[in-house]
Amino acid sequence: YQNEVKTRSDQDCALSCGWDCKSCDADDMWDVKCGAFSKESNKFGKWYAYPGLSGVCHKDTCCASDKEDCCEPDAGKIAGLVCGIIAFFCIVGVAIFIMKKKPLPQDDGPPPLKEITEMTKV
Repeated sequence: YQNEVKTRSDQDCALSCGWDCKSCDADDMWDVKCGAFSKESNKFGKWYAYPGLSGVCHKDTCCASDKEDCCEPDAGKIAGLVCGIIAFFCIVGVAIFIMKKKPLPQDDGPPPLKEITEMTKV
């Protein structure tokens, strides 16, 4: 699927794409955007379709026999999400524990009125 630059049409592509341009079977070229928790695999690069569109550079294109091979899981993003979820539940758990352990002060209203037993003259 992925060949080194060897022929004249490879050189034409190399002029428009750079010398790292490689040929790819036209049926194996995919224009794919990876999702939020995945990243481009090593099958992305600068390609020209063979046979057919020789000399036309396709940058940031995937060359793979299956479209699913173009993206791979991004372990860093997935681990960050999992750690964030765990931290959230830990904070909520600690807050609930503290709230249950220390009861909130109760408001019984104003203090009771004292009875006046003596009247004094002013």
